[in-house]
Amino acid sequence: MNRLPCIAAGLIILGSLVVGVSPSSGDAATPALDAEAISLPLGLLWKFSSVDVGKELPARNIPTAPVVSGDTVYVCARGMTAENVPTTSVYALSLETGEKLWDHVLEGTVFGTPALADDTLWVSDSQGYLYALDVRNQGRERSRFQLGTSSRCSPVVHDGVVYVGDDGGLVLAVDAKALQEKWRFQAKGQVKAPIAVSPENKYVYVSSGEPRLHVLHMATGTEAWNYPMPEVSMESAPVLWDRYLYIASGKRLICITASQGRYQWDSMRMGITTGYPIIGTPTLAPDEKGKEARLYFCCEDGTVYAVNARTGRLAWKAPVKLDRVATCAPTVTRDAVLIGAQNGLLYAVSANEGSKLLWKYRAVPPADITAQTTAVSIASSPVVSDGRVLVLADEGTLLCFSPAAVDVAPPEVKDLKVRDVAIESQTPVYGMPPLPFTATIVDEGSGIDESKIVFKLDGEVVPHQFVARTGELFYKTPVTRPIRPLADGVHTISITVADWMGNTLTREWVFRVDHRRIPVPKVQDSPAANPDAINF
Repeated sequence: MNRLPCIAAGLIILGSLVVGVSPSSGDAATPALDAEAISLPLGLLWKFSSVDVGKELPARNIPTAPVVSGDTVYVCARGMTAENVPTTSVYALSLETGEKLWDHVLEGTVFGTPALADDTLWVSDSQGYLYALDVRNQGRERSRFQLGTSSRCSPVVHDGVVYVGDDGGLVLAVDAKALQEKWRFQAKGQVKAPIAVSPENKYVYVSSGEPRLHVLHMATGTEAWNYPMPEVSMESAPVLWDRYLYIASGKRLICITASQGRYQWDSMRMGITTGYPIIGTPTLAPDEKGKEARLYFCCEDGTVYAVNARTGRLAWKAPVKLDRVATCAPTVTRDAVLIGAQNGLLYAVSANEGSKLLWKYRAVPPADITAQTTAVSIASSPVVSDGRVLVLADEGTLLCFSPAAVDVAPPEVKDLKVRDVAIESQTPVYGMPPLPFTATIVDEGSGIDESKIVFKLDGEVVPHQFVARTGELFYKTPVTRPIRPLADGVHTISITVADWMGNTLTREWVFRVDHRRIPVPKVQDSPAANPDAINF
């Protein structure tokens, strides 16, 4: 079964992420939630990079999610030719091992997630083409359709028809079997978000940058009615559930009726959301009976919300504040909400409580890529398939996590420095406070369990600061009155770390303080405290 998540409510949307419903299923009924209950924590099973080791890194990668069908993963990513020419390709990978099965080079850059239906992969690109690729034949091109201009819209397939938009406001409907155009509609603003389809109302819903919601007749593409949006909304797709339609417009999440566009509620008017835009498309998660549902979404201040889909009121006691800003819509499983964020951070919080952190991981690219870039972010929403979680980083690395991944190695602690002097040098240091200590902690297996980090100075546990976005650990001796410098002689440092699989490591070092032969240095400020420190 294709497990690329989508919302469960009688529509087809690639940008909305509830696990367990095929994006090309076209089920007209409102199904109950069939989300997988993934087992947390997860370990890294494999990773695939679209950039060969030693190659120059192309521009930042594309916000496209992988598509899973059976034992194969399809993903669009940027790479470099032997002549160092940037390219964008569709890659087919083994879900078990990450081994490349084939790749197909496209003419333009892909900014939307492909849609898979009946062994045909539909992809739109920046050159203004909609491609139909045969996945049974090494991605051979079956056909292509010319759009009006470049496209950043994820194609959507419903009942044998492909819907896609472009940056010029064109909406195109294509018969997927006959490979023939059915109709076109022209909006006055960019159509970047995926199209929503309601079989019950026989409508197609288009989010345009005018800003306006266009509601089209499914059979002909003529406009039935439209709804003006209060803020420019180009990134968020319409979301359907029961008799309601939801759309994020800037800082607002708005609910109207799907049949006639009658206003129901607005998150800002209710005081739920504040002054920060909503990122991507809210994720709908119906309950097991399909009678109630929640909407999960992230804002640009690092806040994650869960609201009741019927009333718009908070479903959690309070929103959750992450220590980095999300880069995509959340993915909802039966028990967890998965969120990709800046600096390669991936979070899993409880779907019921929100405030409970279940897992956290920082994606680190290959060493040669790390040397070329200062920061890596998660490019698209995580995808869940048969208990695995797939995540694409914006430098071209696709990571696959599994609870069954073997991880017996504890985190690595390295680069320990005392007052910016490597401790391995055994150089005596000046002990006047504040005496800064720094170290780096890395774990590629299952991630660092920050709650298990213990820093000791001369056998005494001291408060430390850990910055997840860089993996850096900080401590500095306090300034007291009267000032109490560390005494001359040998001192010990001990750092204990653990990963989410329970692998633990304790490392100890010694350093020497000598005030007699070392002049008073110019004390530099230690690294600034992380202003976004998370505390679940």
